[in-house]
Parts: sequence; structure tokens; C-alpha cells
Amino acid sequence: MQAESQIVEIDATAWEGVPSRPEWTAALEAGKVLFFPHLRFDFLPEERAFLRPDIRDPKSRNISLNVDGTLKGAAGDAGTQA
Repeated sequence: MQAESQIVEIDATAWEGVPSRPEWTAALEAGKVLFFPHLRFDFLPEERAFLRPDIRDPKSRNISLNVDGTLKGAAGDAGTQA
């Protein structure tokens, strides 16, 4: 018996013009991940800094930006994080 995949691969090739499907919404509501392997996006230069391994605080598992603008899990001072 094979376990059901928690990743739903979507074969979209463009960000625009792809209509949403009810099964995608259902997958998200069931806790699954939608994977768009053919869509690309570019990082701004200031965003690329957060891809460096040394920017993560070693005491944290990830870096997150809260809705109030608070950055958590990043190493360095406010100038480094800006």
C-alpha cells in the first residue's frame, strides 16, 4: 500500500492565465503543498542576502517575518537584517 503524496504538482508554465481549480483549494485545506516546478521568480538583490547560510541565527530553525514587521530567526543587528 502506497501512502498518498502530500505534494500536489501543478503543471502551470505562467503566473497569469491559469485558472484556479477547486481541487487545489481542497489540497491546501487538507494540509498539502502545491508545487509549481515550471514557474520561476526572481529575488531582489536585498532579498538574496537572506539565502546566505550565515544569516540564520544558529538558535533558530528558520527565518520568518511576522505580520507586524518583526523579523525572527535572523542573525546580526538591525543594519545587517535591513
